[in-house]
Amino acid sequence: MIRLLFAFFLVNSINVFSQTPQPIKTSGNGCMIWSDEYSSNDSIIWNGACKNGYASGVGILKWYRDNKLVVIYKGAMKYGRFNGYGKYEIIGYATFEGHFISGALNGKGAAYFSNGG
Repeated sequence: MIRLLFAFFLVNSINVFSQTPQPIKTSGNGCMIWSDEYSSNDSIIWNGACKNGYASGVGILKWYRDNKLVVIYKGAMKYGRFNGYGKYEIIGYATFEGHFISGALNGKGAAYFSNGG
């Protein structure tokens, strides 16, 4: 019975905690990026090019939450998603570096944690 309840909780919690990615308009040049983490307290700046309204090419993305810098991404974007070589830094936590495909790290890369772990 406990296994059944755990399995039920696990399956249902995935639906509760996951959000559907949505296009978000960045400040400044107005390019769109895709995100499932955006909240009304956030602001995003993309300094690279736009193609068909979406962040494309190489540039720097800065993500602020409550006016505090929380993420910096330096690298390539395609259709508003991390795509190509990039470096994703979560301020005060970790940096992930490598090749991204459709917003996710893919293949070999590196992770550096602020606490040395």
